Amino acid sequence: MEKEINKSTVPFEATCIMALSVNLPVLSVSDSIEALLGYNPHEFLSGSVSLKSLIHPHDDDIAELLFSPDLKTSTGSFNIRLRQANDKIRCIRGAYEKRMVEGSGIFLELLLQDAKSLNRTLDNAVSSMATLLAIMDNTEDYVYFKDRNHVYTGANQLLISRCPTTECLADLLGQTDYDLFPEEHADNYYRLEKKIFSGVKVTHEDQEYQTSQGRKGWVDNRKYSINNETGQIIGIFGIARDITDQKKTEQVLTFLVQRHRMPSDRSFFDDLAVFLGTHLEMEFVCIDRLVGDGLNATTLSVWHDGIFEDNVTYALKDTPCGEVVGKQICCFPTGVVRLFPHDEVLQELRAESYLGVTLWSHDDRPIGLIAVIGRGPLENRKLAETTLQMVAVSAAAELARLDAETALHRNQEMLTRTEAIAHVGGWEWVVVGDKVTWSDELFRLFQLDPANGAPSFAEHELYYDADDMQKLRQAVEAALQHGTPYELELRITRRDGAVRTCLVRGFAEMGENNIVVRLFGSLQDITDRKQAEQELAAAKEAAEIANRSKSEFLANMSHEIRTPMNGMIGMAQLLRFTSLSSEQQEYLDNLELSFNNLLSLINDILDLSRIESGKLLLEVADFSLEQVIQEVVTSQSASISQKGLHLTTTIQQQLPELLRGDSLRLKQILLNLLGNAIKFTKTGSIDISVTASPIQDKKSVKLRLAVRDTGIGMKPETLSRVFNHFEQADSSTTRRFGGSGLGLPICRKLADLMGGSIRAESEYGTGSTFIVELPFLVSEQTEEGPDMQNQQMPVPANGSALNLLVVEDNNLNAWTTAAMLKRIGHISRIAVNGREAVDMWQRGGFDMILMDIQMPVMDGCVAVSIIREQELRIGGHIPIIALTAYALHGDREKFLADGFDGYLTKPVVIPALVSELERLKHLHGTVI
Repeated sequence: MEKEINKSTVPFEATCIMALSVNLPVLSVSDSIEALLGYNPHEFLSGSVSLKSLIHPHDDDIAELLFSPDLKTSTGSFNIRLRQANDKIRCIRGAYEKRMVEGSGIFLELLLQDAKSLNRTLDNAVSSMATLLAIMDNTEDYVYFKDRNHVYTGANQLLISRCPTTECLADLLGQTDYDLFPEEHADNYYRLEKKIFSGVKVTHEDQEYQTSQGRKGWVDNRKYSINNETGQIIGIFGIARDITDQKKTEQVLTFLVQRHRMPSDRSFFDDLAVFLGTHLEMEFVCIDRLVGDGLNATTLSVWHDGIFEDNVTYALKDTPCGEVVGKQICCFPTGVVRLFPHDEVLQELRAESYLGVTLWSHDDRPIGLIAVIGRGPLENRKLAETTLQMVAVSAAAELARLDAETALHRNQEMLTRTEAIAHVGGWEWVVVGDKVTWSDELFRLFQLDPANGAPSFAEHELYYDADDMQKLRQAVEAALQHGTPYELELRITRRDGAVRTCLVRGFAEMGENNIVVRLFGSLQDITDRKQAEQELAAAKEAAEIANRSKSEFLANMSHEIRTPMNGMIGMAQLLRFTSLSSEQQEYLDNLELSFNNLLSLINDILDLSRIESGKLLLEVADFSLEQVIQEVVTSQSASISQKGLHLTTTIQQQLPELLRGDSLRLKQILLNLLGNAIKFTKTGSIDISVTASPIQDKKSVKLRLAVRDTGIGMKPETLSRVFNHFEQADSSTTRRFGGSGLGLPICRKLADLMGGSIRAESEYGTGSTFIVELPFLVSEQTEEGPDMQNQQMPVPANGSALNLLVVEDNNLNAWTTAAMLKRIGHISRIAVNGREAVDMWQRGGFDMILMDIQMPVMDGCVAVSIIREQELRIGGHIPIIALTAYALHGDREKFLADGFDGYLTKPVVIPALVSELERLKHLHGTVI
């Protein structure tokens, strides 16, 4: 034993003799034991401290060797770890000897030496390898040497810098791992080295370590034996490669896999926030969903110093999160609080570092973000960025899943609400097993309890009308056999006895071999709809009856009023052909004025009715704007002269020669406005101005027509209602100036119908201006010159008199029409009804027929149809003019379709009568 351990070279050692019996009593121990382990000798001798209990648990193999009474190995050396009184581990190099003492048993003598105080046999060998030292200091791996007693004899600077208590090689030499690292780490390192010293040439393990900043890391620790020339192991050569980033990455993958496999009480985002905060050693983590236009975010999880905070919605402006959106990664490793001074969270945290990543949808839209914030600088930026990019994919998928789940839930709620609103429920019937499923709304419609389940198809007969159930069976049978869909209106009886009408739809789902495996469809309660349809149909019928009644009333009123007026106006016209005194002439003028006013009122009422019923159609034809204005002005020239008013007409130069539109309605509007201006202007002037502006590439023009007068004007309250029906300034206006109050409302409705507008400007006591704006097409034709009609009463040339048959049941009207015809040079005979007219026509001798419509015995339409039918057999065609008081829209077209050739409305005016006779005469030839 003396020979194996040279005590003269080991100043730090102790000896001990123990009996290998029960409790392993210590028989003697050197005083140096206290310097070696921290316990005084008396504590060992008294048994209060057991040397065996101080042995490191992982060295139980050495303890078994030493304290076994087996004498096969009576002497030897060993390395062991003993726990000192200060609870630290000391590495010991020892030697032992076991002896048998007669009568006393087996004794164990130990020599314990501090491993660090022994000579380091590798010091000179390592220091002499200059090339190796150069390689060691230029590698990114940790490189070290240890002697046979686990004591460092050399290392590169990288390892020295990573040890918490060393700065240079001198600080490391002579130390063990228990002097440099936490005990649990040192235990792992020592365990591998024991394998080397036991004869394993190479050991390898991924092991944890702790940095000088106290952070955890991992190394791939590989240890190799160093042998002398005789093959004895004299030390260890170790290489440790830092695999912290790799391990951290593996932890991320492990978390993601386990999180999806194992249930958790927290949401995915809460678990992810905790993991990121812990894994990256950051104090604040938030995971957000982008909302609205991407300028705001709603937090899904907020983890702050180990505590979850409430979720909030916040604006991204002036925050680093706003910089993240749309980028793959965004990092501020230092100074983030100074870069974003308005971010309250950063200020509160006193944040130094920030890292964020965008969450992307499957169609590459930013939908969220993850942000981690630390109070210290970001040390491993690459690892942090890799970590966030890895979890971002799963987080985006989870967010998309949540959004889809939310949308699905919202759609389900919407479907449920829609079913309730529409009174429609869904159903399905799995044919095999006769399993029927109903939606909640279907149970509500039948007033059945869902807890009892849906009735089978056979039980449906309890709820359907017997006849309707038969229809349903037939439809279901066709669906089962051929897959034919069906839609039926069936009556059901609810639990409360109420009978409801339902629309039932069914569809088939085919399985293998084209066999129907499932029917599905819907049932909708349409009772209210059916009732509403019946009420609507009844209301529509009532409205149509009322409308027909209104039309018939207007037609009858028009007929009844125009019939007597025909005689009166006709007589007045005939009086013009007699010799009249000046007084009689004045009476006749007043009479005709009264007739015209009455006729104008009738026409206004009919026009208003046609407009409101949508039956007034616009004519489209070419016309000269100047000629229209001239005709309107000419028709009112007598009234203007009579009141001594001054009229000026200003028409913009370069207006299109011809416009295309309804000139008659334009005349009607202008005539109404000019008539009002004359009526309400006692003295002064009236000005008509016309301008136009091109629209739509000069293919159309907007005509602006203004009529200004210096009349009585209007107050503001009057101006606001001037276009209302039957309204004038006040009752005194009606008394002073007359009128029905229909002219301006008709003008407005006509302007609207023509796609234009009308408005009024007025100042009480000064005058009024009415402005009309109307669009017209520009005609592609050019004006060939004015068509000046002969305004004198036409008289046919000699030899051109016509033989005419007048069919009229009213004696006055018949006599008046005959007198008019005579005055213009024609010969006429009278028939008092349609039957008499047919008889007289059959006898011949007539060139034309003027036929009244409404007559006793046989009306005019029936008479015409008889004449036309007989002409088909015998040949020939006699022109027939409808001479009628029916003057509503569509009457002319109706009569022409019934076989008439012409149309004149009562009261008949001689110019119109002459014009129509001449038209038909030229149409059918001079000799008829």
